[in-house]
Amino acid sequence: MAGEITTLVPGWGGHNTLRRGVKRLLSQIRLQHFNCLEVTDIRRKYFLGVPYLTISANPRHIQEDSQIDSKAQRAQDRSVETQPAN
Repeated sequence: MAGEITTLVPGWGGHNTLRRGVKRLLSQIRLQHFNCLEVTDIRRKYFLGVPYLTISANPRHIQEDSQIDSKAQRAQDRSVETQPAN
């Protein structure tokens, strides 16, 4: 299983900062071919007076079987789902 992933997002708060951070996390888990994200921690911090968010999450994969497929199998399944039907 993949471990926890974290991203830093500079910004002055608000929904746009949080949205940018979640989008960054989603792009990271898509590279690993997971299809779900569990956000575990959101913290507002400051560095030299500049605010930023740290967002931590765990990638998850929702599927019918009880055992997770390999990365190659998840990539293949995802490519089949995105192909247009003839």
